[in-house]
Amino acid sequence: VCDGICKKLIVRHPHIFSDVSANTSDEVLKNWEEIKKKTKSDSRKSAMDGIPPSLPSLMRASKACKKASDAGYVAESFDAAADKIITEAMKLRNIRDAEDKDSNNRDDFTRVMGRLLFAVAEASRIMDTDAEEALGREVDRFTEKIRSDEAATGRR
Repeated sequence: VCDGICKKLIVRHPHIFSDVSANTSDEVLKNWEEIKKKTKSDSRKSAMDGIPPSLPSLMRASKACKKASDAGYVAESFDAAADKIITEAMKLRNIRDAEDKDSNNRDDFTRVMGRLLFAVAEASRIMDTDAEEALGREVDRFTEKIRSDEAATGRR
């Protein structure tokens, strides 16, 4: 097992173990994907295959955006992604403000919220920012702010 893992590492990292040059992490990842395609008996039929459904949804969205981009399907600019975020946020407001509060509105709200969050993942990909990490840091900042406020006010 160890021998197999070592051989795989050597084959998939020619920038370290051979004479292939890769000056950036993007070049390393591109080379790695190409080598993986050649060496792995892969039965994937879609660029979207191989994204574990067990990942947190934001991480899955980020991986889906990256794979779609690598396959040539997503070529949006940051401005287009930002416009999509604004559009979906406005749709959420419209759904909330609708007078008819039936279950279809709840379903619409959920669907549009999903599109909004997906657009955020795409904007993060375009700006080379890890959306999961960014959200985690913001949650940490938020919880610290609340704790600080509770300590200052004695409120809980």
